[in-house]
Amino acid sequence: ILLLGVDSRDMKDLEGTRSDAIMVVSISEDTSDVKILSVYRDTYLKMGETSTYDKITHSCVYGGPEMTMKSLNQALDLNISNYVVVDAVGGIEVNVEDYEIEQLNKYTIETANNIGCKNYKLVKKAGVQTLEGCQAVSYSRIRKGVGDDFKRTERMRTVVSLTMEKMKDMSFRDLRK
Repeated sequence: ILLLGVDSRDMKDLEGTRSDAIMVVSISEDTSDVKILSVYRDTYLKMGETSTYDKITHSCVYGGPEMTMKSLNQALDLNISNYVVVDAVGGIEVNVEDYEIEQLNKYTIETANNIGCKNYKLVKKAGVQTLEGCQAVSYSRIRKGVGDDFKRTERMRTVVSLTMEKMKDMSFRDLRK
């Protein structure tokens, strides 16, 4: 399954958006093991059926999630056929460090404004806390001054892993929402 964190102002319309988080999730039916592979957004790959090579983040702009799947399938010899956007799982528990708070709050406000979210919280102190919606997305976007793109993708994996853990305990009805 392809997980895309898209830079979209409208989740109903992904046209023209970059994919800032790109992860492939593999779930073993035999063991229920979940493996997550992060693909750095600046990785140069062949864009789908074209002869063009570009950053994988741009494949979503050129041809949507379908082109991103095709590009990754070609490059990694995979057979990804689905992508998902996870919206609501009731928050995730994250240990927020002192040095992450300023950027987290900045992105939380920006994300909330972009998607029209009125009910969001800002982090006031470091420590373990529940990050919901805008905060969880914003936590995974932190990059500047706190670990560059490597730390950013680590945060993205943390958010995705914690989200997947919560999804394991959800009913099928709730998952479909």
